[in-house]
Amino acid sequence: WPKILETMQIAYVASIVGALIALPLIFLASRNTSTDPVTMWISRTLLTVLRSVPDLLWAALFVAILGLGSLPGVVALTFFSIGVLAKLGSETVESIDPGPLEALRATGAGRNRTILFAVVPQVAATMVSYMLYVFEINVRASVVIGLVGAGGIGQLLNTYLSFRDYTGVGALIAVIFVIVLII
Repeated sequence: WPKILETMQIAYVASIVGALIALPLIFLASRNTSTDPVTMWISRTLLTVLRSVPDLLWAALFVAILGLGSLPGVVALTFFSIGVLAKLGSETVESIDPGPLEALRATGAGRNRTILFAVVPQVAATMVSYMLYVFEINVRASVVIGLVGAGGIGQLLNTYLSFRDYTGVGALIAVIFVIVLII
């Protein structure tokens, strides 16, 4: 049970930190809220790089840099979460109704107030859904990245596999399945 709790903590922390870092990137990478084309291009390029590296590769990289344990797993899944949430979020922001945005701009509202009162209400429910989706992905991914030493139940799974304890492996897979199903 401690390793399952550790897996959930890795996924939770990575999802929260990733969402907090992704929020400003969402608006910088969106065509209708970006400050200028260069900032939008830089933001989109950064998001493409973050999404193009698989979470397992991030984990292996951070295990080599930070050592074994939960921290490399959290950092790896945070990078993954930033890429996914900011990309999905920026596409959501680009598809909003432009009416409220134009109305606030016409009244002289600044960029931040326009985003706060015209964009956020239109995307909030979808973004919460995306955040829960990323958390679910992170729970599953935290099991896999544990195989390279990034903490959680994946390390226990790796131990069971190395000892050919297939009963233990089957039990862990069943527990993981139930947890992901509940989420």
